[in-house]
Amino acid sequence: MPPKPAPPKPVPPRPARKQRAPPPDRDVNKLNTHIKVRYTDTLAEPNGTHSLGCIWDFASIAYACCRDLHYCLLSTFLGVWIAGLWGCQFGCVAFEHVWFISPFMKIIKITCKEAFQKCCHMTCRCCIYPWTRACSYFCVAFKSDDVDYDAIDNPPVYQRVKQVRIIQDEPVEVVVVPGVKTDNEQLTNMFLGDKEKMRRSVNRQLML
Repeated sequence: MPPKPAPPKPVPPRPARKQRAPPPDRDVNKLNTHIKVRYTDTLAEPNGTHSLGCIWDFASIAYACCRDLHYCLLSTFLGVWIAGLWGCQFGCVAFEHVWFISPFMKIIKITCKEAFQKCCHMTCRCCIYPWTRACSYFCVAFKSDDVDYDAIDNPPVYQRVKQVRIIQDEPVEVVVVPGVKTDNEQLTNMFLGDKEKMRRSVNRQLML
């Protein structure tokens, strides 16, 4: 009998490809999100005007390669020096703000709050306030009752008289004594009596 063929050896599984880690985010504060230099952000073909698919694909590859190459070369040779230049510039700016601008602004704040504010207040009080106060007399008749003008310093010459309404907390009851007629009741009866006499006289004249 011929020998049995050996069973095939199991094929070992292919090792899984290592996925590349995503590049770190170097624009944490989103300073340059407006810079969009991808191929699709720069070149676009409208509907009805399309080149060959291979041309479009090779053009995108050429664009990406040239862009990355030039950026890498420029950043390699000039990135360090430009970063150092900007570091010196912002170091000077920080030094100026810490040692000159912030103390100077503090001096201005103190001076304006204590001296300049009082000078402006006194100047306006002496020069502008009398004129505006005099002009307000044109509208003195249109004052609102909701405003407490007595609390304002230097009230106007014309003082509006406020009508005070007296409200009794415990109103007094009117006591009516039977049999006693007040003056108002007497006048009312006299007036009604005259009307009754006039009505009777008119009826008599009509009957005649």
